[in-house]
Parts: sequence; C-alpha cells; structure tokens
Amino acid sequence: MINMVFLMHLIFAIVATAFFIWQFATNKMPYQLVLIFWIPSTLLKYLSDKPSYLIKIGILEIVFLLFFIVCVIIGKLKKSKKAENKIMQINAEALSSESGLDNEE
Repeated sequence: MINMVFLMHLIFAIVATAFFIWQFATNKMPYQLVLIFWIPSTLLKYLSDKPSYLIKIGILEIVFLLFFIVCVIIGKLKKSKKAENKIMQINAEALSSESGLDNEE
C-alpha cells in the first residue's frame, strides 16, 4: 500500500509544478523556473533511507534555496530598475512638453 504522506506529497508536487510551469509561461520570472525543478526534487527523499543519500538530498535542497533567493533578489532589482527608468522617462517627457509650452508663448 502507498504511504499516505508520500501520496499527499506527490499530489502537491504535481499540482505545484504544473502551476509554476503555467506561471513561468506567462510571467517568465527566473524564480519560477527554479521552483519547477525544486518542487519535484523534494520527492527524491523517498528513494532511499541511507543517511549519506539524505545528506546529499539536503545539500541539494540548500543549493535550490540559495539559488531561489538569488533569483528573487535579482528579479526585484531588475523590477526596481525598470520602474526607475520608467519614472525617468515620464519626467523627461514632462520636462520636454513643459519646455514646448514655453516656446509657444
């Protein structure tokens, strides 16, 4: 009989992976790509009970976590840089239209 914890974990992994595949297809955020691989990798712990294997899986999880954090930080920096550029563009357009009004008078 299938372990109920494994079954619930498997269902969650399938649903969450499908969700992040859809999200990545629409948003193209790097952290979503990391989650697409990280979530199914959590199922690897059911393959063996050997301590050395579980330590390697734990290290893999830490690597995914660090990569996820880096991707989120980079994504936020890029987003704030885009917002800053947009504000500069709006300000430049406002100044140019303001100077255009001065020339008409």
